[in-house]
Amino acid sequence: MPRNHNRRIAVRVAATIAVLASLTSHAARAQENTEHPCETRGRSVIIIDDSVNVSASIAEQAKTFQLPPPAQVMQSLDAWRKCLTMLDNDPLFWMLPGAAQPDFVLRVRISELKAVERSLGEKANSAVGRYIGSYIGQTQEEVPALKSAEAAVDVLCPKTRRKVATFTGRSNDVELPRAEQNTERLQQALENAAREFAALLSATSSPCQPAPNPPAK
Repeated sequence: MPRNHNRRIAVRVAATIAVLASLTSHAARAQENTEHPCETRGRSVIIIDDSVNVSASIAEQAKTFQLPPPAQVMQSLDAWRKCLTMLDNDPLFWMLPGAAQPDFVLRVRISELKAVERSLGEKANSAVGRYIGSYIGQTQEEVPALKSAEAAVDVLCPKTRRKVATFTGRSNDVELPRAEQNTERLQQALENAAREFAALLSATSSPCQPAPNPPAK
């Protein structure tokens, strides 16, 4: 009896360990799919800067803050690159017969830039610095610090030229930002928009795939 009893206990312990291992593996896979919801749905994409829907004031602000093109920043993100294959946006490839066409196009633009409000003392010190710089021959413009940024991403279908959706992302407000962190504000805004876009990829087989025809009555 003791030997059989011990054997039953050993069998139960082994079964419990197997169940726990299965649950742990399932939870790890679920977490991985949550972090990269579109990893198993490879899509090809081209990322372009929006040259139509950006106001002249925003374009001038972007130059003042010395921000890189938003499409360039979008291409460098790691949040969704594992589920997308980025194609080169060389116009030559669009004209070549048989060239690979993207499944969709991401059109990126800056929609809002908010500068840090400086005190009168800071403005006065800046003016004095510019005056001294001009006097000694240093005329380099001072780059203002960016407090927050907002970006928008349009999902376009290349064949039909149809816009499927628009996602917006905003960076967190920073109390004491520095000018050298301006690009980080834009990157954070685009990362937040990319997370919303990744959710679309996880919910649909393809954003540009036509909707199925309704059943005949």
